[in-house]
Amino acid sequence: MSFTGTDGQEHTEFLDRCWMQPFESLKPVRPLSPAHGRRGFVGLWWFATTGDHVGYQSWRERDHVMGWDFDLEVVRLASRPLRFAWQSERGVLTHTPAFFARLHDGTAMVADVLPGRAVDDEDATAPGVVEQACAAVGWGFRRVAGMSEARTANLRWLSGYRHPRCLHPARAADLVRVFAGGAELMEGVRRVGDPIAVLPTVFHLLWRQVLRTDLDAAPLGAGSLVRGGGE
Repeated sequence: MSFTGTDGQEHTEFLDRCWMQPFESLKPVRPLSPAHGRRGFVGLWWFATTGDHVGYQSWRERDHVMGWDFDLEVVRLASRPLRFAWQSERGVLTHTPAFFARLHDGTAMVADVLPGRAVDDEDATAPGVVEQACAAVGWGFRRVAGMSEARTANLRWLSGYRHPRCLHPARAADLVRVFAGGAELMEGVRRVGDPIAVLPTVFHLLWRQVLRTDLDAAPLGAGSLVRGGGE
């Protein structure tokens, strides 16, 4: 494994000796940029879960960072904080997974985002090696493709209201009460007050999953059924 430690120094160690490192808090092992020959968009996502920024180097990666920000199981996320290296018949091969996540129960997940194109032999070989290495230290490993159009569109909309400034505590309490048994979105909003004033808090509560709706079935609308969540 190669990584930049909390001391700011570069380290190379065997995984079984360094797996307890807080990789979710470390810097990328290399500058973010679109891979050679690929079109991409490099940027930073304000990760509301922690208030930090997480880098991405494609629109698809950005969408998954957004999804993990929404995921209550993910408590911290880092972009490319470690690099795997292993010996093969072709010599030493390396692979830098796209993301490292720390989960609510203290376990970890390493994730790659599929590029949406054919992969070369080395790209095809790396996941098996990395998954085995992760399993050996109790980490999960995932390769994710694109999210559904409806879910992506809904999360993009709700993410615009993820900042705490969108929360009005008094209206939030009323909304939790109104939607406790389930109601259509605009019906419940109008029972609390002027939609222009109330909607930002509704969307913030949906982002935090204090309120819930089906984000996969269709774009969020006035008739979407909203219910109380678990928080």
